[in-house]
Amino acid sequence: MNIAILTLSLGTNYGGILQAYALQNVLRKSGHNAITIDYNKSKSIYYKAKIKRILPKILLGRKVSFSTVHPLIDYTKNIDVFLSKNIRRTEKIYSPIKNSNINIDNFDAIIVGSDQVWRPEYLPYPLDFFLDFIPNNHKIKKIAYAASFGRNDICEFSADMIVKIKPLLGRFDAISVRENSAISLLKDNFNASAEWVLDPTMLLSKSDYVALVEEDEKQGILDKLPSGKRCFAYILDSNSINKQIHLDLSKHLNLSPCKITKREFPLIPSPLLNTKDYMLPHVTEWLRMFRDSDFILTDSFHGTVFAILFNKPFITLGNYARGQARFNSLFDMFDLKDRLTSNPSLEIIHKEIDWDKVNSILCAERQKANSFLLQALQ
Repeated sequence: MNIAILTLSLGTNYGGILQAYALQNVLRKSGHNAITIDYNKSKSIYYKAKIKRILPKILLGRKVSFSTVHPLIDYTKNIDVFLSKNIRRTEKIYSPIKNSNINIDNFDAIIVGSDQVWRPEYLPYPLDFFLDFIPNNHKIKKIAYAASFGRNDICEFSADMIVKIKPLLGRFDAISVRENSAISLLKDNFNASAEWVLDPTMLLSKSDYVALVEEDEKQGILDKLPSGKRCFAYILDSNSINKQIHLDLSKHLNLSPCKITKREFPLIPSPLLNTKDYMLPHVTEWLRMFRDSDFILTDSFHGTVFAILFNKPFITLGNYARGQARFNSLFDMFDLKDRLTSNPSLEIIHKEIDWDKVNSILCAERQKANSFLLQALQ
C-alpha cells in the first residue's frame, strides 16, 4: 500500500525524529510504500512560538540560546543529515494540508501519529490531524497510530473544536493512542473507541538503533567517545536543581557526568568563533549515549523510552509542563512507577530493574501493536 504518515514537524527533537523514523521503517519492512508528510510551521507561527518560550526566560533572568535564530550558524546540519538519509518525506508543507500540493488520491491510507498530534498547543492547524482535509466518503483508509493528547484532559480544545472533531473521528477506520488515559478522553468527549499501543520507537529493537550508530561510526561521522563509565543526562528543561541532581548522582555512582545539549550562542560572536561547536549533535550520537552510558537521568518521554529499550538503569524527573499523562501511562505499562520522581532517593537509585519482566512486557506489546497495524491496513 502507498501510505502517508502525518506527524508533528520533525524539527530538532531526537525523540520526535526517531518515532517518525521507526513508524516509517516498520511499515516499509512490512512491504508498504511509506512517506512522511513534511509538516512545518510557517515562519510567522514559528517565531511567535519562539518568542512565547523565550520571553518568560528573559523575565526570570534565565539564560537564553539564540543559536536557532543567529545568521552565522546552521545549527541543524547534523540532524538534517539523518533526516535526508533515513526518512522519506514529501515537499515541505507550511499551510493547512488542504491548501498544499499533497494529493491524497496518491495514497491508499494515511496514518496520523505518533507523538502529541492531538495537542492543540503544539499544532498550527489542529484539524489537519483529525483529517478534515479528506472529503467525506473518500476511499483512503484513515488510521491513528499511538496518537497522543499529552494530557489527562482536553482543556486546550475549544467548544467549537470539539464539535468539529467529533464527526471527523467518527470517519477513522481505526484509532490507537499512546496513553491509556486517552481511551476515556475519546469515549467521553468524542464518542470514539481506541486501543492503547506502544510508541513507534518501541516497535524497533535495540539492535535496530545500534545498527544506525555503528554505520555512522564506520563512516567516521561520529567522534570517538572518551573512555570511562558515564552517567548521561538528557534534560529538555534544564535548571539548577536537575543540574545538581546530575552531578550528585554521578558522584555517588562514581560515573563521569555527560550530556547532549545545545551550547549558548553569544549575542556578539568573535570572528574566531568555531560555529561547528554550536551545532546540535547527530541523532546517532544521541543514540550512542544510551548504548554506551551506565546510568540515564532524563526528564524526556523518549529519553525514558530509550533507557528502557537499551535496558539501562535510569531515573526520570517529572516534567509536568510538557505533559505528565504520557509518562504515567508508560510507567504503568512497564510497572516502573518508582523510577518517576522529582527527588531520587538512594533506595531507588540502587534498586535493580527486572529487565526480564520489562522485556517480556515489551515483546507482548509489540505483538499487539503490530497486530493493530496489520488489521487496520487490511
